[in-house]
Amino acid sequence: MQTVIKFLFTISSCMYIFYKFLNIKLHALIFFVSLLFTIISTSIIYYIHKETPYLTLYIAIILLIVFFVLLYKNNNSIKTIVSLTIISFSVSYMFFTFSLILLSPINYMLYLKFNNSLLATNINYILIGFFQLILVLIIFHKDRFKNGIPYSNNSIYKNIGLLICIYLLLISNLFYINLDILLLLAILIILTLFCGLIIIFWWRSIISNSYLEKLHERDIERYESELSDKQSEIDELKAQNAELSKIIHKDNKLIPAMNLAVREIIDSSADKSNLSEHAKSIISQLDELAKERKGIIHDYESNSRKLQRSGVASVDALLKYLFNRACKLNINFDIMLMCDIKYLTKNIISENDFNTIVADLGENAIIAVSKIHNPNVLISFCIEDEHYQINFYDNAPPFAPEVLSLFGKERITTHKESGGSGIGLMTLCELLKKYNASFEIDETIKFEGYTKRVSVCFDGKADFRTSTAAGSSVSSINQL
Repeated sequence: MQTVIKFLFTISSCMYIFYKFLNIKLHALIFFVSLLFTIISTSIIYYIHKETPYLTLYIAIILLIVFFVLLYKNNNSIKTIVSLTIISFSVSYMFFTFSLILLSPINYMLYLKFNNSLLATNINYILIGFFQLILVLIIFHKDRFKNGIPYSNNSIYKNIGLLICIYLLLISNLFYINLDILLLLAILIILTLFCGLIIIFWWRSIISNSYLEKLHERDIERYESELSDKQSEIDELKAQNAELSKIIHKDNKLIPAMNLAVREIIDSSADKSNLSEHAKSIISQLDELAKERKGIIHDYESNSRKLQRSGVASVDALLKYLFNRACKLNINFDIMLMCDIKYLTKNIISENDFNTIVADLGENAIIAVSKIHNPNVLISFCIEDEHYQINFYDNAPPFAPEVLSLFGKERITTHKESGGSGIGLMTLCELLKKYNASFEIDETIKFEGYTKRVSVCFDGKADFRTSTAAGSSVSSINQL
């Protein structure tokens, strides 16, 4: 009976450890099959123990190996299954030994209380088995061990652990040989505990090694990514240098030609009619060259500029989109980040709503300046009076009075011809109410290159504030 109780708990613990090592989920079918195998294998081990006790542990391990190979040979190599089975059984047996030693005072009291030593022994083995299972559950519940052993590719780690476990089983098997010398039994127990401690340290070591391997792999991936980015930048710079080289090469031919043409004009200045024809031709060519250079230089500056990063991927993508759109329209577009956008989108406004505000007001600013000479747009993110604020600067004409008077009341747009519907301002008004944010329009700013500012202030006031040439006003957005 003692053998049956002992191996019921030891095999159950071994199977649980094996499943944890491979991160196998214990659903109902696996639990039922494992329980059935535990009962059958324990019965076989009982009869083996009666006939040949010194084969007991080996037969138990062989039965477990056969069971795990039949179930998991498709997903894991047989070598891995054999190694993990031996390690799992050794760890399970180690916990049994720990439980036996830790509960020895209770066992001694049970022997004193019960006259029937067989009954006391059976109760002792049941208590030891339950304590063994509890130790296994506790150890695998810890963060460091709950994912089992990350089976390292380092063969040295595998072999060391496997050899220690085999040595532990060889020592443990001596308990099944009838030994009358108490000193030898004590030595065997000490050796078993010592091997168990070595297994624990080995386990910690292999987990640490696996963690360092993952860090190393991540570093390599990061370095490869950075190298790829740098190579892309180098290729881009090479392409830009090639374009500039073409310009220089072309200018080296054109400038002397233009110089010669001017000299010819001067030499032929006696003929006034001929002079006018030459002058018009030269001016026309110079205008074409100036336009071509301006476009090339603008594209070069746009492509070589690096926008400030907010640290929020969706925000950076949106700002890049607005920047590219402005560049296509030859608009001078700038961004100033003077606050923590991550904090803003995590604690004050949702990332999606934040992007909606920036996209709508940013596009409005771009459309507003798209038809004027030397258009400028600046978006700044800052903290004013201890409140986060988004500012949109441009040098477009002032807002029409009807836009200001109907804000938040009905849809209104100043660019129907470019697809405007007025939905953006209505959505903005809803978001301002949602976050109790204020909306400011200031057309009296003194900022070189800009004539007005549109701002969203997260000040909790929900005000609609305007400053125009006609005067200033403040009203409540919640009443719109």
